[in-house]
Amino acid sequence: MATEELRGDMERTSDAAHVFVYQFRPSLSDAPERGEIVAANEDEARRKLRIQCALPRLPLGTRIIPKADLERREAGVRSAKLRQVLRVLSAHHAWLHNAHGGERADLSGLSLSHVNLAGKALNHADMAEAMLAGADLSGTCLIGANLVRADLSGADLRKADLRMADLSEADLREANLVGAKLDGADLWRANLRGCMISPKALHAALACKAR
Repeated sequence: MATEELRGDMERTSDAAHVFVYQFRPSLSDAPERGEIVAANEDEARRKLRIQCALPRLPLGTRIIPKADLERREAGVRSAKLRQVLRVLSAHHAWLHNAHGGERADLSGLSLSHVNLAGKALNHADMAEAMLAGADLSGTCLIGANLVRADLSGADLRKADLRMADLSEADLREANLVGAKLDGADLWRANLRGCMISPKALHAALACKAR
């Protein structure tokens, strides 16, 4: 019966159908379930989701949001975050040159995944525990930067200058460190699994000699 009702809903869904993103928790002990569903409106989306999950009613707290609205909201958050980063970079540039209004960049703990900071001057910046997964940091100057426990998984760090940077406990899995300068960098307990790094650069960071 539920299958026939769902088939009927699919047939009634017009060309004006929308994609909805849903999230609900079957019970307090369960992890949230997320996904997408196509429907003409939110009421139909709720009905389809109930039938799809074979539930007499959806759990309290079920969220169903038009995907387009969610994407606009996320784009707005990214735009606001980028403006914030640009302000921080401007103040940091002034700080590096002892100019009025300068302030050391503090990006610690910020979520900056996939941000483009290629070629920027972030030497001595505080980026501890920053989420920089997939970020473009190619050619970026990070001399003496604090990157303790930063998430740099999958980041592009080609030709980045990381001399004297603190990368202790940083996540560098799958990061690209080809051509990066690591002399004096602290890699204590850093996760280097799958990262691309030359033996010479690694030896420079570990202050040992290649044999």
